[in-house]
Amino acid sequence: MMQFRGTVLALLGLAIATTAVLAEDRRSANTMLKACRFEAQQPAPVQDQEWTLAFQCRDSITLLIKNGPKQPTFMSVCVPETTSPHLVARTIVDFLENEPERLGERFDIRATVAMHHTWPCP
Repeated sequence: MMQFRGTVLALLGLAIATTAVLAEDRRSANTMLKACRFEAQQPAPVQDQEWTLAFQCRDSITLLIKNGPKQPTFMSVCVPETTSPHLVARTIVDFLENEPERLGERFDIRATVAMHHTWPCP
């Protein structure tokens, strides 16, 4: 009985640790790059999983654009309202793919820098 309890506790601990690692990875540029590739596609993705990932990217980008003008000058972002979400996603994807050594960094920071290079605030 004690061995069973120890095994259950070990498996539970492993599951919690794995969940924490996966949750942290969702913030990485590498993870979001896949999602943003779907958002950047023209025509749009066709499978449900692709749509789900595309919307994760779009939601993240929308929040970054909303907060862009509030950022310090060296990272401020002012994307024109007429800019399509596909174009913004394509800009971010191209930027991330040009610096693959930095894909382990946080997506929000890398995406903000990408947009700042294209649409800095005046």
